[in-house]
Amino acid sequence: MALGYENVAKVVQVGTEASGFDLGSRYWLDAPHQTTHLLDTRTMPPHFRIPDAVSPRVFSVFALTRVALGAVHDANPLIGDIALVTGMGVVGLLTVQLLKLAGVRRVIAVDPDPSRMELAVRFGAEPVRGAQEEVAHAVKLLATEIDFAIEASGRYEALDVAVRSVRPGGRVVIVSSYGNQDAGLFLGHEFHRNRVTLLSSMTVNGCAHRAAPLWDLHRLNAESAHLLSTGALDVESLISDVMPFSSAQAAYRRLTGDRPPLKILLNYADVDGGRSL
Repeated sequence: MALGYENVAKVVQVGTEASGFDLGSRYWLDAPHQTTHLLDTRTMPPHFRIPDAVSPRVFSVFALTRVALGAVHDANPLIGDIALVTGMGVVGLLTVQLLKLAGVRRVIAVDPDPSRMELAVRFGAEPVRGAQEEVAHAVKLLATEIDFAIEASGRYEALDVAVRSVRPGGRVVIVSSYGNQDAGLFLGHEFHRNRVTLLSSMTVNGCAHRAAPLWDLHRLNAESAHLLSTGALDVESLISDVMPFSSAQAAYRRLTGDRPPLKILLNYADVDGGRSL
């Protein structure tokens, strides 16, 4: 089983027929966790060169930045809108930042984890806490007219909160994957009577951007790289820890614990022949 889906790596050797790659240059790769990647330039996976002045840590959330950006595009925010974001994981916290950049006047954030909510508030969101049956009501008390919601938790209960929170004619963008969970979603009352629109947000797997041909996967990637390279997004606050690759098992145990960290980076410098970025 291949673990992970992205790497930041340094070019350590270039073949005689490979061009456009300089020794020592750093790249983001759409590839699983590995100590070394042997790449054929004719069949390269998606990749971006990281500017020399940018920390490679910043590009550790490149794929998730694209996911969040695609969700914000699907929400089609207008200046002055009021938005709800459920789930303050890395995608949710990036989404909060992107919505503020897009001119959304108010962003309401929902997550049961106090530390994650603190970050959401730092990024400009207004917090709502409580049990599921209370949260939708609390959102309505805080902002009676939620124009759209972005569900980034991967929990049906949060999707139910999002559906119940938006105004009549509102929309809910679903960026999460719910797997094989038992549904905790009730499509009655608010959903039916308020004519709520549900949108599935998917930026890969051959799914066309809803603004195609103006936007496509290549442009989403390029804009994500621009946002990260220019410091438009706070990424450092999303990195909980950097652990050596030899401690990868411990890192995965932390991610499956009761209070999982936001983002753990694996550093391969401790591997035989490993090089620091």
